[in-house]
Amino acid sequence: MSTGANPAVASDGASGRHQDIGDAANCTRPRRAFGCHLPDELRRAEWLYRYLKAQSDLEHADETRAVFDVWLADIAEERRFRVRHDLTMPGPAYTFPDGLIEDLRESIDLRQVADDDLCLTRRGRASMAVCPFHNDKTPSLAIYANGYKCFGCDAHGDVFDWLKIFRNIREFPEAVRYAAELAGRPLPERQVRKPRRKLSTRIEGGKVVVE
Repeated sequence: MSTGANPAVASDGASGRHQDIGDAANCTRPRRAFGCHLPDELRRAEWLYRYLKAQSDLEHADETRAVFDVWLADIAEERRFRVRHDLTMPGPAYTFPDGLIEDLRESIDLRQVADDDLCLTRRGRASMAVCPFHNDKTPSLAIYANGYKCFGCDAHGDVFDWLKIFRNIREFPEAVRYAAELAGRPLPERQVRKPRRKLSTRIEGGKVVVE
């Protein structure tokens, strides 16, 4: 069975690298690999993986089915996590004040943050550094006040992307909290959003009663 790509290779979306599918089942996977999926996306993904796993003409069948088993186990674990924590939405269901994320993007000078991580050379509005994302020989990573871009490999992002990479932060909400600390605006302890109580209706005395 062919899906338009080599089934023996799984793409690593974060870095653009690829790994052998036979190693994927044994590698260290990100915590809550399906944490950002909506409930219907989880259902579709589960159906798709079960359907593909059942095909009889898969290339590298044993290794490919092993990867599908890993992903199906991750989906099951994500469902158990949401039940334990009463979550009805994906990911860490945290809320932030309106406008906070954009304020942090604008108020934090990424050049100052990056100075703790790389050797920088100031060049006009940008600070330049040897790019850590590819085999760079001369400084091609430009770091501006509100973002970074490499002119060699096209890696780019904002302060939250930088913190996730260089401060070993896995999830976006934690990057927001870290950035708020850098900006001197620490956030209160996070609270998990409680699911809405389901309402029921009944007819009583000819009137509709909502409970």
